[in-house]
Amino acid sequence: MLVPLSRSVFCRFSFICRVYCVLALGVVAFASTALAGARDWPSQVRAVYVITFGGFELGKFVFSAEVRAGKYWLNGDAKLSAVFGAFKWRGLSSSKGRIGAGRPLPVAYDFAYKSNSKHGRIGLEFNRGVVRKISAIPPVGPSKKRVPLKPKHLVGVLDPMSAVMALTRHTNGNPCQRKIAIFDGKQRFDLVLSFKGRRPINNRKGYGLESYAFVCRVRYVPIAGHKWNKGTRFMANSKSIEVWLVRAPKARVFLPYKIVIPTIAGPAQMISRRIDVVGLSRVALAN
Repeated sequence: MLVPLSRSVFCRFSFICRVYCVLALGVVAFASTALAGARDWPSQVRAVYVITFGGFELGKFVFSAEVRAGKYWLNGDAKLSAVFGAFKWRGLSSSKGRIGAGRPLPVAYDFAYKSNSKHGRIGLEFNRGVVRKISAIPPVGPSKKRVPLKPKHLVGVLDPMSAVMALTRHTNGNPCQRKIAIFDGKQRFDLVLSFKGRRPINNRKGYGLESYAFVCRVRYVPIAGHKWNKGTRFMANSKSIEVWLVRAPKARVFLPYKIVIPTIAGPAQMISRRIDVVGLSRVALAN
């Protein structure tokens, strides 16, 4: 039934988005070597993804990035709507920072969301890889059910937007072997990627892409700030989270082709509609 199904998806989307957006923001696969400098990163990226569930298109995700003079600016806009507008959700994300030794060093992060019944905002400020300030509207109140967040959990972490730069870098040709530590303003968690296989894709001539995608299995590992509720246990135990990455050799980047995220009501997918990369070489992915 459409209404209960959509209610389940939308009620859990604010939680799933913490994991989903990090993968979705993999729309920019930035670096190519461990010692890559700012000059080796694409100067501009714009990507459009379609979000589907159960064969229905629920929304769209648009991402843009700019790298200039050793600094970066990232923006994301996710919109969901179902049951003829009865359920709506929108999330706006932004992050800025600098690139040091080929890796992102965030300075500030902002995430604002709004649904039919809720709205809020989260802001983070960083200094040398440490979260120095957290602001949240509404405030995150104390709860005995929540795993305590300690100062050590705010060291050596990335915000969800900056995480994409680290998430999609590769040093050995296989983008699936990595772990990344993330703090989204409420939860501290790891995303652990492992290689699942390779799959052929519909590759159009002229786009400079390889004809197959690396399929990475993604494991969500909650560390602190979360509640051990049904949604958290489901995501932590899931072996069905995937991100498909396609190599563009001339531009020395990986482009996410598809992201699969399980929900209790079934899997949701985000599929690339168009990705444009400008920098080392111009690359476009269109479906």
